[in-house]
Amino acid sequence: MTLLVADIGGTSARMALTGTNDDGLEAVEVVPCSDFPSAEHCLHDYLERHTTISSAMEAPTRATS
Repeated sequence: MTLLVADIGGTSARMALTGTNDDGLEAVEVVPCSDFPSAEHCLHDYLERHTTISSAMEAPTRATS
């Protein structure tokens, strides 16, 4: 399992991926928060570039009948 580790502050967002077996951090990035309209957009951008699970950040949809 891959876990997202993030520290999102007022100025910068720090993000990385790690495994559950203390594998260390991978894909470490620090980006300016001002580059994104929200923390959700920042995380989505990061996950889209570094994983194949970015759809997990999308809002759930409800089936209509």
